[in-house]
Amino acid sequence: MPDSSDDAAFFELIAHPERWSDEDRRLVEFQLREQRSMLDAAHPKYRRRRADLADVVAQIEAALAHPE
Repeated sequence: MPDSSDDAAFFELIAHPERWSDEDRRLVEFQLREQRSMLDAAHPKYRRRRADLADVVAQIEAALAHPE
């Protein structure tokens, strides 16, 4: 995930899927793939890291499921 200022902008973006442009949607879909990949690669003993990644995945999936 990007740095904290980028994090804030990204979470603001996924909080408002009704405002997305086509480019925004592609960015969110890309980030979902990246987050899933990092979650898959995270060692099971790092429970906190895995939980954080899973939470981000869930937030992105919920935003993508929002009707346009």
